[in-house]
Amino acid sequence: MVKKFLGRAREFADTNKTWVVSWVVIILSIFLTIHFWPKAPSPVPSHIQQQAGFVIIYPDPRSYSYKNAGWNYTLKDGSVSFTVKKDGYSVAFNEQQTPLEYQNDVASYNRFIGSLRPSANFNVPLGTVSITNFVTAGDYQVVGKTGILNSQNTLLLAHPDTDLTDNQWRDLFESLQISN
Repeated sequence: MVKKFLGRAREFADTNKTWVVSWVVIILSIFLTIHFWPKAPSPVPSHIQQQAGFVIIYPDPRSYSYKNAGWNYTLKDGSVSFTVKKDGYSVAFNEQQTPLEYQNDVASYNRFIGSLRPSANFNVPLGTVSITNFVTAGDYQVVGKTGILNSQNTLLLAHPDTDLTDNQWRDLFESLQISN
């Protein structure tokens, strides 16, 4: 009776070891595949990256079109601008190095964002996105929404040419990648 019990216990342990090892191998394989999956090459022109001197953040080029992106670096403002397209709409990006007063002072940045009265905030891998009204200078007319992200010491503003759904906003900001 004891021999029979010990035999079954050993068989059970051997079976479970195989099961556990199998799951560890599967999980490790998935992690390594995701971690080392090749990224699409950066669409940022090298001369723009060199001029900017800060990290440029851009949507995944496998999901967004960069045809006629119009990459531009403005020395006076120290800003980079470009436009991407997807599914019949386009999004204009404007980026600059995060102003010094917001680089190491989260409370100050949060007060700034709060003063813009965002209609939505959500988290993505690179940080917190705030969706605010985009207004024109002078007459302060609302002309759509703008998404704002402060990440990697880069302040990013994304302004679509049409109203985006919550899912489109999330898709856009979750796809963001950083330049090297």
